[in-house]
Amino acid sequence: MQMDPSSRSPSLEPLHYQSNLSKIADFPNDDKAQLKARYGELQRTDKGLSWAFGYAQGTTLPDTVKVIEATCEYFIKQFDQATENLFDKPLEERAKPLKTLQSKYQEANKILQGLKNMQTVYQKRYQTSQHEGLSELSNLVSFFEKEVAKRKEVLLSAQKASHEASNVFQSEAEAEFKDFVFLDENEDSLLPEAAYENYGKGNYFFTPGEGPSLLGKVVGGMNTAYDMAKGITGNRFAFTPTGDLVYDRMLSNIADPGTMFTGNINDYFLSVLEKMSGTPHILIKDFFRYDFSGINIASWEQIQNAIDEAAKNYKGEPVIFPIVFKHYGILEREHIASILIKDGSIEYYDPKGVVANRNLLLDQSHTLQDVLDYLNLKFLNGTGSIFQSPFQHQVDAHNCGVFSCKFYYDRLVENKGMGEIANEGPSYEDILNFRKFVLTTLEKRKQVSLSEPTDTGSSSNLETIDEDEFS
Repeated sequence: MQMDPSSRSPSLEPLHYQSNLSKIADFPNDDKAQLKARYGELQRTDKGLSWAFGYAQGTTLPDTVKVIEATCEYFIKQFDQATENLFDKPLEERAKPLKTLQSKYQEANKILQGLKNMQTVYQKRYQTSQHEGLSELSNLVSFFEKEVAKRKEVLLSAQKASHEASNVFQSEAEAEFKDFVFLDENEDSLLPEAAYENYGKGNYFFTPGEGPSLLGKVVGGMNTAYDMAKGITGNRFAFTPTGDLVYDRMLSNIADPGTMFTGNINDYFLSVLEKMSGTPHILIKDFFRYDFSGINIASWEQIQNAIDEAAKNYKGEPVIFPIVFKHYGILEREHIASILIKDGSIEYYDPKGVVANRNLLLDQSHTLQDVLDYLNLKFLNGTGSIFQSPFQHQVDAHNCGVFSCKFYYDRLVENKGMGEIANEGPSYEDILNFRKFVLTTLEKRKQVSLSEPTDTGSSSNLETIDEDEFS
């Protein structure tokens, strides 16, 4: 559906595309709402004195639709340009243009909703007459909806290719790192601990709110390689085997500074936090078990149902809601972040510094920000404050689980403030020490359960642990 430029009224040029897109996207389902164009710029003419200008000088509905149509065509060209920019890049460099394309798709859905609201309002307004311009508006809505659907398929295809490639790149990179460690026995050639640093408020390595740059990810991979080398060469934390092969394998994972925490490690540690803090809490773990689910591969309905179920018996206690992002990227197939409801507020902590509205969910029309808003609605009646950190603290590809455990421990046991945690990221030594703390805590947890005569030896039994065991 392309408009003949010669059919445009001279008063429609030049078009104010960006402003017009906002006006369309924000058009409400309000019987009084009205949009007209003056000199190519769309304006709401149902507010204040603006109606007088709209009535006297604004376009008729057919000409208004022409401006809207031209604006939508401009947006589609923008979207297609973003698509070209994405596919022009090699697979390993598509992370940033893919986010741009995801953002464009979100914008497309908002524009489509605005168009549908407009169609509903005008059809109600002129339902008793065949008003000129109504059929053109309906055709435009239908056309734009089909175009958005086509581009959703393109986006999903691009995401799938990116996810598959990230797994390939990860396998290749891990193999290269292992070869590097085994082939080069000179310890001085390994990466120095100085490679770990807090990159502060943004530079070549990191953009606040968006996370690490490509260079930052490369350095993060090098830091992971360094810790992998430490683990392989024997620099692991010591622990006493419990005799439970599965549990000991988990402890061995924690003891290796170069391995990622699996979901069961976080699960066990978060379970004992209640004993350590002395305060009951609600634990929502539907979307953080690495092997089973992830927040970005769950449907919006699944997320809502999990939150609804957890909110049924809420009495004001802290709510722990760790989440996993699947297919996260090179060297990090999964990434864990943390949500906490405490003291009338909702806190979101991603140690990579990516804010919630940058994380698109499975349906491509919701972001993690919508999850935070829904938590606010269900647990705090929409009256809570939402806090999150835009700064990167994690500068590797494997310690996200340690950061998550430390965040919950600091907030619930140490009772540190969110601002203190968000602005002052843990150092490399802090994370190493906390990994060791998790190891000794879970080792002691098993020893206590084995010493109880009523315990069956099951690694899931936490009832026999005394609070002073963690002092």
